[in-house]
Formats: sequence, structure tokens, C-alpha cells
Amino acid sequence: AAAVSLVMINDSDVIFNSAQTPTVLASGGGVFMLAGALEARGSHFDDNQLSALYRTSGGGLMNAGSVMRVYGSTVDRNAAAGGGGIANLYMGDLTVEDSSISDNRAKGKMAAGVGLRNEQGSTATVRRSVISGNEAEGYMKGGGVFNDSKAAFRTINGVEAMLWDTTSVTLENVTVSNNTLDGRVVLDLPFDSASCVPTGFGIGDACDNPSENTQALCCVVTGFLGALEVVSGVLLAETNQIQYDQCIAAGNGTLELSLITRGAGVYTGVSALGKATTTIANSTIADNQVLGTEGVGGGVFASGASGLNPSDVGQSIAVTVRDSLIVDNLGKDCDEFLSMELPSISSFG
Repeated sequence: AAAVSLVMINDSDVIFNSAQTPTVLASGGGVFMLAGALEARGSHFDDNQLSALYRTSGGGLMNAGSVMRVYGSTVDRNAAAGGGGIANLYMGDLTVEDSSISDNRAKGKMAAGVGLRNEQGSTATVRRSVISGNEAEGYMKGGGVFNDSKAAFRTINGVEAMLWDTTSVTLENVTVSNNTLDGRVVLDLPFDSASCVPTGFGIGDACDNPSENTQALCCVVTGFLGALEVVSGVLLAETNQIQYDQCIAAGNGTLELSLITRGAGVYTGVSALGKATTTIANSTIADNQVLGTEGVGGGVFASGASGLNPSDVGQSIAVTVRDSLIVDNLGKDCDEFLSMELPSISSFG
């Protein structure tokens, strides 16, 4: 049998660490656990951070296909694009009890899950804990908790197999509060109307073959996207004409844009044959907020992939809330923002 790593962390501080790479990925600012088992009691995984060219996961704790148990501990003030506090990925099994996942930060390309990020066939259970004060700016999903399922396919011994298709999160006696997703960004426009893209001329075309009149706009737009690490096209593809009109109107001023933000409290999503389940019991989801005109789901947000029929593709999403309080969230408390019919959605109550 293969050896399995067993790690015990008791009454310890894992703080002020930094993992940086000039390449695409960085994971586990405080602890990175791969295909083993970890138990932490009475410890602090705080003030750690990650930096990479493309994506970072797990500012405080990164669980990759392991069994991780965290009791009476703090995972606070960490920073990463995905799972600023904890990232639970690759069929990870995570339990957090009597702990804090608070004041973490996330910023980056397609960032997800400021407090807790749960994906790729993983299971997370949180009991008697606080997920609070986590914040992110830019394009972001899941301020307190992010639970998302997207199936992956691999060929094993000549047979195609589906992996990671089912994810689940259970919150019991948990307070998810004061988490914020801010999609508002301000873009400086250091050019006049002559530098704006001509009406009907795509920004992508302009940047591929910039003319003298479009070169300045390309520099500003691509620089803006790079600074926020937002996927090119996510912002501009649908707002090309609007961008042009605002550019003309603003002249040498500034332009406030609103990026997509979803689920400041708890986010649940599915795509590509995924199955996601979120259960919230005896918990409080309060005072969370999404800011900006594209922000939806201050308290609880659930969404399926656009344009697909779940009966055809086999994906499903279920959010169950019982004996819980969901109040005073900005951006609608319970937001079933569904782009297709998903009969397995439970009613909120």
C-alpha cells in the first residue's frame, strides 16, 4: 500500500508565510496538504498570502485530496484568489468545527471563495463556526462560502471516466456575516474621444491590429484587465458599445465599471454535468453585501449553467435552508438567480 502523510498540528501558529511564483499556480500559503490526513487543534493559520501569474488557492489552508480536520482554530487575514482562507479541492474531505474563517482577502483572475472554496468533487462540513468579514474586489463569486461543481473527464485504461462531478457543503450552527464582494472599479481614461474605438469596431479587433486612434484605448483596456487579472472578454465582450459610448462621454475623466459578483454570503453553482448540494441548518446569514450594478445574491445565491436542460445533461443543484436566519443582506437576501429550470432547488425558509 502507498504511504500516507499524517500531520498533527496542536496549539501552534502558522503565520506570516508567503508562497510566490512567477509562473501560473501557487497553493497553500500556510499549509498545503496533498493526498494525506491532517488534524489541527487550537492553532492559528493567519496572515499568510499567495502570489502567482494566474491562479492561487488556499491562502491559509489548501486541502488537495486529503482528509483535513480543523478544530478550535483560526484561519484569518489570509490572501489568495481562490479560497482566501481555505481551499478544499480534488475530492478533499474537510471538517471545520468551533473555528473562525474571517477577514480573508481574494483578488485575481476568476476569483472564487474568499472564506471557503469547495470544488472538484470535494465535501466540506463546517459546524459551530464563524465565517465573517471576508472581502474581495473585482470579478468574484462566493464571499463567505463558494461551492461549485464541474465534472471532468479522464481516460483510464482506455475507458473515459467522469471525475469530480459531485460537491457538497454543510453549514451547521454557523454564522456567515459581514462578507463583501465589491464589483465596482474605476478606470482612468487618459485619452480624448479621438482615441476611442470607432462605433461598430470590436475592441478585440482593435487590439489585434491597433491603429493610431485605437492604440491608446488598447493599452488602457488591456492594462486594466491585467491589473485586476480578469479574463479578457469577460468584461468587454458584452459591453463593447457601452464602453465606446461612455468613453466618448467621459473624455479625460474616469469611468466606473461594475464587474460580476455573485453570492456574498453563500454561493452554489453547477456546470458541465456537475452536481452541487448546499445545506444550511441552524445558521445565520446576515449583513453580507454585493456592491455594484452587476452584483446579485447578498445572502444566498444559486445558479446553473446557461442554456442547458438538466434532464438532458444530468446536472443538478440543491440548496436546502432550515431553521436558519437570512436577513439584512445587500443585493437580495435569498437569490435563486437561475438561468435554467432546476427542479431540485429547495425553497428557502
